[in-house]
Parts: sequence; structure tokens; C-alpha cells
Amino acid sequence: MRAVLVTRLRTYWKMEAANAVVVPLVGTGLIYANGDTVGWLVAVAMVAASWMLVIGTVALRAHYLTVAGDAAAMGRVVPLLARCQTPSAILCVAGVVAAGVHHWQDAAWTASVTAGWVFATLAVLEYVNYYHVQLQHFDHRPDWVRLLAGKGFRASHLARALRRYRAAI
Repeated sequence: MRAVLVTRLRTYWKMEAANAVVVPLVGTGLIYANGDTVGWLVAVAMVAASWMLVIGTVALRAHYLTVAGDAAAMGRVVPLLARCQTPSAILCVAGVVAAGVHHWQDAAWTASVTAGWVFATLAVLEYVNYYHVQLQHFDHRPDWVRLLAGKGFRASHLARALRRYRAAI
């Protein structure tokens, strides 16, 4: 059972790291393919999404290392991730505001407006997923069954680690 979890977490953190780079590149490509450009307002939302994917990468890698046998791995990154929580929230809000301003300026659903909203939404969802409750349930059967049984969302691993860290300081 532990080996399965280690394998799954090893895949997750690598996937999250790749997404931090691939998602903005694909978004940029789609914007340009649709004859639009990436302005600074879209870039703000894009940076917010990528930043949250980096936060996820760090948290998932630490969780992976902990499960794989490095008991201190999570403890080494939790103080850093705790300090990043407020700036991350501010960056997510900035991404949403930037997407809104861009949409207001363009007054149409252009490729860059759509991308701005997609990036801003991704940033907020990733913030909630890592710093508060686990939103992703579709890729692990026990989580999916738990959700369908009406037990709701559970605190994310990072949220639980942050709670323990903050209680100890």
C-alpha cells in the first residue's frame, strides 16, 4: 500500500512541476493561434496560476519524500509554504482582478480574455486545493467514494501540516 502511495505521489509532484511550465505555454500558444496577444493583464493571471502550481509542486514533493521515508521533508518546507500563503492569496486576487479588468477593457470573449479567466480560476482553485481543502477527488478511488458518500471535502495535506506548524510556534 505504501509503495503504491509513493509511486502516485512521485507522479503527482512531477506532473505539477510540468504543469507550472506547460500550462502557460499552451495557453500562450492558444492565444496566439487565435490571433490575439498576451498582454500584462493576462500575464498577471498566468503568473498566479503558475505560482500556485509551483506551490503545489513543493508541497507534493515534500509529501512524497515524507511517505518515501524522509520524515523531516514536510517539516523543512512547511515554514516556507506558510510564509507564502498570504502572498499567494494576494497574487490569486490580483489574477482575478486582472482578468476582470481585461474583460472589461475588451468587452468581448477574445482568446486572451478567456485565457485570463481560465488562469485566474486555476490559480484560485489551486490555492484552495493546497492551502485549504482537497478539491481533487477524481483520481483516487477512496477519495471519490468518500466524496460520493456525502462526507464532503477534507483538509488538504498542506492545510493539516500548516495547522500543526502554527500550533507549535
